[in-house]
Amino acid sequence: MSIKRKGRCINQCPKANNSAHRRSYLLRDQNAHQDPNVVTGTFLLNQHLARVLFDSGADKSFVSISLAYMLNIPPITLDTTYDIEMADGNPVGTNTIIQGCTLILLNQPFEINIMPIKLDNFDVVISMDWLSKYHAKIIGDEKFIHIPIDGKTLIIRGENQETAFQLLKQKLCEALILALPEGNDDFVVYRNASHQGLGAELMQRENVMAYAFRQLKPHEENYTTHDLELGEVVFALKIWRLSVWHKV
Repeated sequence: MSIKRKGRCINQCPKANNSAHRRSYLLRDQNAHQDPNVVTGTFLLNQHLARVLFDSGADKSFVSISLAYMLNIPPITLDTTYDIEMADGNPVGTNTIIQGCTLILLNQPFEINIMPIKLDNFDVVISMDWLSKYHAKIIGDEKFIHIPIDGKTLIIRGENQETAFQLLKQKLCEALILALPEGNDDFVVYRNASHQGLGAELMQRENVMAYAFRQLKPHEENYTTHDLELGEVVFALKIWRLSVWHKV
């Protein structure tokens, strides 16, 4: 996956050879997000939402023709035509580039130059050239992009990782704690072990403070009721030991 970069803008090359062609980039299909060298996500390009593919295997950045029309920046014609091989094997040629676009990542603007072509699965493909320009690095296993800027590091999460991150924040904010305790006294744990799971409630002066539940592990399904009740005590103490330890 490489682009042999030759050619200049026509206004810089009076003897332009418009018949020149350069072999270019093999565009990925909808399964690109499975590749460790890419990260996908939705970001703002010139104030328009765009589904973006960051690909360290690409040498050029591309934008879909439909989105290119909305950027309000006239394209510049090059003296070289780039042939891009699509995922279905059909080549597409382009000899124009849109310069000075603004990509917003975590409220931070970045300049990017992009070539308009027909894209089906993404609105924008961002290349290794752009990543190198900003010293950005794709962390393949974690599907993150690290971009050093102003002594800090921006961490751009791929769409699957961002979904998981938002879900985690949501779960942390959900009300497992039902009331704030009054002091550190009078805590009681009520527990209920069954052959479906282990459950417990932390109470203070007959008010439910919090609750907890987990399903049984496969090997626990054969435990006797007595063993499950002992397991419930351990389960509850692991969570609320600081509140009830002095009462056990």
